[in-house]
Amino acid sequence: MNTPSASSLFRGLAWALVALTGAFSGLQWLVASAAPPERRFDGVLADLDRDWFGVDVPRWSEGFLTAPVADVFMVFYALYFAMPVAALAALWMRGERERIYRAVFTVALGLHGCYMLYLLVPAAGPRHAYVGLSEPLPRGWITGPVHDFIRDLEPQPFDAFPSAHVVLGLLCAAVSWRVGGWFRWTMAVVGAGTAASTVVLRYHWLVDVLAGLVLVAVA
Repeated sequence: MNTPSASSLFRGLAWALVALTGAFSGLQWLVASAAPPERRFDGVLADLDRDWFGVDVPRWSEGFLTAPVADVFMVFYALYFAMPVAALAALWMRGERERIYRAVFTVALGLHGCYMLYLLVPAAGPRHAYVGLSEPLPRGWITGPVHDFIRDLEPQPFDAFPSAHVVLGLLCAAVSWRVGGWFRWTMAVVGAGTAASTVVLRYHWLVDVLAGLVLVAVA
């Protein structure tokens, strides 16, 4: 198999980015019709959390979620956006262009799986479902601005099940594993921290994380 040229590789990456961004943005129209109040699954997901794990996510973190703690987890949550760039850059520096194609396909497959499930199981997540019933997210130096930025950027709120942060973060860690050394373990720690942050910061139910792990295994 011929090694792809740099120009063809960048064109492929650009098209993949356009396709993923377009698909996610287009969900705001599809999910709006697929998620009338009677078809929102937050109540079901909350019940599954309590039945399977004995945890009420919005109240669980209230005892320790101070502003400094929230800032630490928000750093992990925000690093989600840098993980694909870091993974692809590491593979590029190793000259593994063919593996970059495979990595992009794997990540795109996982994310499109998330998008399909958003339509089938529309849910907004614990913070939205428990408005007025749980303490608000602490606004630390990092948490407040990053949370506001993500909220304003989000085209539609029904993207909780499964957690795309878990899927993208762990898939990026997986495709980075062969790089080895400190980079392998850094990506693994960031991926795990990203997954934990989704629950601690009340963006996702625990079953959202579980569903994300299943998608990672399938992809």
